[in-house]
Amino acid sequence: NGLTLTRLFLTPVIVFSMYQKNWERACALFFFAALTDVLDGFCAKNFDAQSKFGKLLDPCADKVLLMSSFFSFIVWGGPLTMVPGWFFVVLLCREMIIV
Repeated sequence: NGLTLTRLFLTPVIVFSMYQKNWERACALFFFAALTDVLDGFCAKNFDAQSKFGKLLDPCADKVLLMSSFFSFIVWGGPLTMVPGWFFVVLLCREMIIV
């Protein structure tokens, strides 16, 4: 749960870094957040460290991180300025259907 909460709390920092157009910091933080997701899954499966709270929080943290990042690219540009707004809407609809 701590790794998942770390990912969740990193999301606004990543978005703020993107707002400041500090792409290197945003990228580094994003990859660190992704690493927490990998470690979280590894620990949950290999050490039987699963919880009901974690099962709910982990996918939410993933969705918040990804949707916030895509939205920030669309609004503030950056290396992926070719991401059209309609793609975000399609991705958002997909995530809502999954939930």
